[in-house]
Amino acid sequence: MGFSRLAPFLLSLTLLTACAGRADPPEGSVLYDVTGISPHTVLFTVDRRAVTAEQYFSALTTACDGIQAAYQRADAAVDWGENLSGQTLEDYAREQALASAVLYATVENQGEQFNCGLDETETRQLDEEWTRKAAEYGGETAYLDALNALCLSREGARQLAADRRVYLQLSQLSATPGSALHPTDAAVTEFAARQGYVTAEILLLPVTDSSAESAALCRKQAQEAADKLRGGGDFAELAKVYGEAAPVPGEQTFCIGGGTFPQPVEAAVAALAENAIGGPVETEAGCYLLRRRALDPSALSDAYFDFRLQAAADAAVIAYESAWKPLPVSEFYAKLTAAREALFQGKT
Repeated sequence: MGFSRLAPFLLSLTLLTACAGRADPPEGSVLYDVTGISPHTVLFTVDRRAVTAEQYFSALTTACDGIQAAYQRADAAVDWGENLSGQTLEDYAREQALASAVLYATVENQGEQFNCGLDETETRQLDEEWTRKAAEYGGETAYLDALNALCLSREGARQLAADRRVYLQLSQLSATPGSALHPTDAAVTEFAARQGYVTAEILLLPVTDSSAESAALCRKQAQEAADKLRGGGDFAELAKVYGEAAPVPGEQTFCIGGGTFPQPVEAAVAALAENAIGGPVETEAGCYLLRRRALDPSALSDAYFDFRLQAAADAAVIAYESAWKPLPVSEFYAKLTAAREALFQGKT
C-alpha cells in the first residue's frame, strides 16, 4: 500500500522545531525543577533536527527507571558509579538516553523523507488514545502528573506516540514491494548471512514429565519420526501423529545464537545443508527434529528495517548546542526522585 500522508503531522514537527528555543518553563515542570533547563530548550540536533531537553531527559528518565527496576528485582541498591564491562551505570544510562533520542529524531527525519505522517484518522486515534489513558489514570490531571513525573508534557507524550506510528508506517513501507524503502532480496540475504539468520522447519516432541520413562518414550518416538521424515514424511502430519502437545511445525526464521531455541538445536540447524534433515536433538523439553530450508527473506522484513534504521541513527550527525551540559546521572535521579515525591504528596 502507498503511504501518502496529510500535512498535520509534518506541521506539528515544524512547530516543534520552531518553538524549541523557548526558555520559559511550564509551571510545575518536574524537568525544570530537577535540571534548571526549560523543556523547550534545544540541547542538540540530529541531522539538523532539533532535540529538546524534554526529549532527551524523558529518555534519560526511562533509562534510569529501567535500571532502578532491574536492581529492585535483584533486591540490590543502584550504585551509579558501578563499573560493568568497562562502563559505569551512569555512562550506560546516559548512552541509552542519547541513543533513544537520536533514534526518535531519525524516525522523524525518515518520516519526512518518505512522506509518512499522521492523517486525519490517525490524529483522531491519538486523541482517543489520550482520552483512554486519562481515564485509566482517573482523569486528565492525574495523567498529566504521571507524565510530568517522566519529564514529559502533554505535547511531548503526543509527539512520542506520533513517532511510534510513523515508525510503524516506515516499517510497513519497507515491507511493501516496489516502495522506495523495500530492500532487494540480495540485500536481505547478505544481512541474514552477516547476522546468522536461518530458516528451518522445527518440530518438538515434548516429554510429558521428568521421569526416565517419559524421556525414553520421547527418544523412541523421535527416532521413529526422524526415520519417517528421512523417508519423505511431512512435518505437519507427524505433529498430528505424535500427540496434540507437539506444536504444529512450519518454517521459522531466526538468528543462530539468539536463544529462540535451545543452543544444541540452533547449533544443529546451523550445521545442516539446505533441505537436510537433522535430529533427534535431545533437550530438557524433549526431542527436536529439524529440516533446514532456503532463507525466507520476507520473514526478515522487520529485522532488516530495524537494522537499517539503527544504521541511519548511528550515522547521523549530532551537533551539540551550548545548553548541552549533562548532569551527573546520580544527581539527576536523586533530584527526580525527590521531585516525584513532592509532586504526588497528598495525592495518593
